[in-house]
Amino acid sequence: MNEAQTSDGSLSEGRKRLQQRKRYKRLFYGTLTAGIVGYLALLGVWNRVGGDAVAVGAVGVYWGAFVLGLAILHFGPSEIEDEREQEINAEASGRTIGIAALILILGAPGSATLEQTGVYTAPSWFSGMMWGYALLFGIFAVSHWYTKRQY
Repeated sequence: MNEAQTSDGSLSEGRKRLQQRKRYKRLFYGTLTAGIVGYLALLGVWNRVGGDAVAVGAVGVYWGAFVLGLAILHFGPSEIEDEREQEINAEASGRTIGIAALILILGAPGSATLEQTGVYTAPSWFSGMMWGYALLFGIFAVSHWYTKRQY
């Protein structure tokens, strides 16, 4: 009889943790969504009415939502992601890095060679994109090195 009561207690605690995780996840993503929507709405007002205060206010709303979201993550009583979601995020991150690597590996030397030979001149945004991807990989390499040293 004791085992059944303990099992029910563990089950109810697990459900409570799951509900809490869902509540904080909704709160976190709702805060970020409100910040993005508020930013875009105020930019729309700024485009119609003008005034630098409106544009600065838009950025303030956006940044405020970001800081509030970080506070929810940091001070919330539980993590908003479980092991399954962390694994999905890791897999998606790996695919994103792989696609960016493919674009950089094919795009940067191909663009440079075609421009040097005069065959094709890529638009300026493409060069910026290649430098952005190169910076992304630099940041990834440093982050990977640092994280590896932590374990």
